[in-house]
Amino acid sequence: QQLECTLDWAFSARDHYSRETSIQRFRGEVRSERMKGAIVTFTLLFGLVACHPLIKLHSAKAPCSITNCGTDSKIKDLVVKFDPDPPKTGDKLTITIAGQLDESVTGGEVKVVAKLGFITVLESTYNVCDIVSGGCPIEGTFSGTASEDIRSGAPKFSYDISIKGTDQSGGELLCVDAKCTFQ
Repeated sequence: QQLECTLDWAFSARDHYSRETSIQRFRGEVRSERMKGAIVTFTLLFGLVACHPLIKLHSAKAPCSITNCGTDSKIKDLVVKFDPDPPKTGDKLTITIAGQLDESVTGGEVKVVAKLGFITVLESTYNVCDIVSGGCPIEGTFSGTASEDIRSGAPKFSYDISIKGTDQSGGELLCVDAKCTFQ
């Protein structure tokens, strides 16, 4: 089981590294073979440590901690929920956003970014009209959901999740930061 976990971690890191390498080649940037070897070695060693059954790098079934980072959000009485909470690898994570709008919103987007340390592991953008029940225009009390599949091999660590939404004119709808430990 430890080997399987380590390999899942390594393949996940390799996939991310392959995407980054392709982008760098497109931009004309090149990494040395020595640097590539160091990255691969670090990834495998970290995967072995992270997956060892005696090392606990995450707390057991702690719910996501959610903070409102908005300074001028148009959504009042904002409620954000994660289901399941805490998120589970191999399951679908559903994020529900609900609140009250004092003005009409006819468009915009919600961007969800999940990071493991400084590495971005998920970046999705949703059209506001597509995720809110009833579509646009959005007025008064509303609720909307967005879902993402979590790979079964995703490392069971604490992730930083940022949810930022803007309206049709680029004004801030919401800003939420969450810290979730995947189970």
